[in-house]
Amino acid sequence: MRSSAAQTRSDWQAAQPAATQAISRADFTACIDGCVRQLAAEPVTAANDPAQAQLRAWLRSDAHALDDGTPIDFALFDSAILSIGERVSAAGSHAQMQLLHAARLLAESVYAAKG
Repeated sequence: MRSSAAQTRSDWQAAQPAATQAISRADFTACIDGCVRQLAAEPVTAANDPAQAQLRAWLRSDAHALDDGTPIDFALFDSAILSIGERVSAAGSHAQMQLLHAARLLAESVYAAKG
């Protein structure tokens, strides 16, 4: 059985915010790419997309950074959005336009939630 002091210390440690959590660049861009694909496929239902919620949480928190130390911020998000066409392929010009439109919708949604 644990002492009350040990229990109190354990409870206090559990209540402390987590240290900076490292996220790989691949996971960060995969989250953005997934959000864009979801918006391109079903723009109406994407508002409740858990990947968008995760993305917003990363952008709002100072407790997250890429595993190389790069902070997860709106500059990083912008860079990933601007290079979406290099990572996500879309066959045909119509599909490419849908992809770019979905990327713009995601950016607008994320920035609207910023305020």
